[in-house]
Amino acid sequence: MALDLTIFLMAQNVVFEQSHIPNHSTLKSGAAGFPIFGFRDEGSMASQTIDDQRQKLDTSWAAHPTMTARFDAFRGLDDEARGAWVAFSIARTIEPTLNVAEGYRSNGFHDHLGRLLDIRVENWWRPTAENFFGRVKKTVMLDALEEIGGPILRGRYKDAKKGDLAGTCASLCNGQGIVEAEIREKATAWLPEAMRFDGIEKAARTPLRSSFADDETGIDPDEDENTDLDTGDDAVINHDEKEDLSQAA
Repeated sequence: MALDLTIFLMAQNVVFEQSHIPNHSTLKSGAAGFPIFGFRDEGSMASQTIDDQRQKLDTSWAAHPTMTARFDAFRGLDDEARGAWVAFSIARTIEPTLNVAEGYRSNGFHDHLGRLLDIRVENWWRPTAENFFGRVKKTVMLDALEEIGGPILRGRYKDAKKGDLAGTCASLCNGQGIVEAEIREKATAWLPEAMRFDGIEKAARTPLRSSFADDETGIDPDEDENTDLDTGDDAVINHDEKEDLSQAA
């Protein structure tokens, strides 16, 4: 029941997102926004596939007039249909991140998910002159050519104008360039660093604390056993003892 209700509430968020029909629940699964306001990527295979998946979701349950009737009808769907709903609902909540710099946009956990799912980004998004090469410096394009074909390929285009170079890089990375088979294979798999699932999750700077205490002891399992609760004369460890312990450590 809990699992069905979870999926149903998220599915309602998708279907009635524009109608603002209340769920009377704190569970939400709103679509994440892009980090750049107004950015869209409708031309990529990934965006097209997401739209196709949305159209294929079974919405027969949503036509019922009450939430009670909709829930009962939703529970009547087969496992595959309900599974498609939970997959789509969860996927759209993931916020885009970039693992090329420190800060709130960096999230190595997302890269971990990408590796677990064995997502081949190059099959879903390719760099073009419009979405990448035409927006970066010439040195970035030359570095990409060197990574693909070594110093020889870089030298071949080092004197090209920026606009022409962007078109050349785009053609090469989309399998249209006239080059050796080995270079073409590398080019069609090449991705900017920000589009690769190479990021590793880093530990939080501030230690995380659990909201659950140990059932038997009543002690927070994340609490440091050596925490010094300084209460004046009754301090657990006095100043001299601290120095001794520090030196011993």
